Amino acid sequence: MKIFAENKNFNNAANGEKINIPAVSVVIPVYESAKFLADALDSIVNQTFKDIEIICIYDESQDNTLEILESYAQKDNRFVIIKNPERKNIAYALNIGIKNAKGKYIARMDSDDISVRTRLEEQFRYMESHQDMGICGSYIKKFGKVNRLVKSSVSNEDIKANLLFNCCVFHPTAFIRKSVLEKYNLLYDENYAVCEDYDMWARCIKYCKFSNIPKALLNYREHDENISKEKDVHFYALGIIKKQCSDYFVKDIDENVFKNIFDSDCLEIQDLKECFDWILQNIDSTKVDKNIFKKYLTKAVIKKLRSSFKKNRNFYPILCMFKYNFIYAIFFLFLNVFKIKRWK
Repeated sequence: MKIFAENKNFNNAANGEKINIPAVSVVIPVYESAKFLADALDSIVNQTFKDIEIICIYDESQDNTLEILESYAQKDNRFVIIKNPERKNIAYALNIGIKNAKGKYIARMDSDDISVRTRLEEQFRYMESHQDMGICGSYIKKFGKVNRLVKSSVSNEDIKANLLFNCCVFHPTAFIRKSVLEKYNLLYDENYAVCEDYDMWARCIKYCKFSNIPKALLNYREHDENISKEKDVHFYALGIIKKQCSDYFVKDIDENVFKNIFDSDCLEIQDLKECFDWILQNIDSTKVDKNIFKKYLTKAVIKKLRSSFKKNRNFYPILCMFKYNFIYAIFFLFLNVFKIKRWK
């Protein structure tokens, strides 16, 4: 059993002991996780791919989380437990895991999710056969509060375009080529209390290619404890989007355009249409495929229209859409007419 303090560097061999270098380092931040931890650890221990180390970054907990970790580490010498003297945030814990990982790849995992038994094997094989790929994720299957398959963008160009609107690589599915992180000195920004993954992907996309394997390789547990505060997520996500806008557009985006597309509810269809046109005219086609980007921009506009329609339950936005886009108005009406509860 290997248990270290946070400042221990496992990558040196100062004690003269020969270091076994695994292919994959599975990094798991652990805090107050006793309720679901055994399920998560079992799913990693029983992977079909065995050449791994399991780095658990432990923050002081009031439950029996540490006892569970130690019981696994006593039975399996692939476990490494790093104890933090004080609780900080997940970005801090992940950086400790990255800095001390010995593997060629780093696989993310959370202490309340369940990896499909073949997950690491499938991601390892994919990355080995796609040497130009830096980060690989997958679909997820949510369970607990809801039970459904959640898909995301698959190709690098789709992910690059979609990142301006969504965090489209599910964090606990990430499988990262460590050499990319080392080459470009990439770590999680510890200033992010939430959205640390979104910020990381937005920076990494400049240096490496992304992909999502189009199947659910992780079962994502939804419960009360793991639901982030919506206002905090929205605040941090907007900041990340703003930083990306400066990279993607040929000139600075107008504040009103930004708010209408990414932030506040826009009820005026004409305003939304003008913002849509401005973005398409000013997107830097050398950095992102314009046609693919248009697809995700359209989805963002549809989402906003549906939101405003749901709040107001009236036909005025639809009448405006008929004026500016007859085909879309028909499509929107077809999708949403059954939701109408009252007319204005």
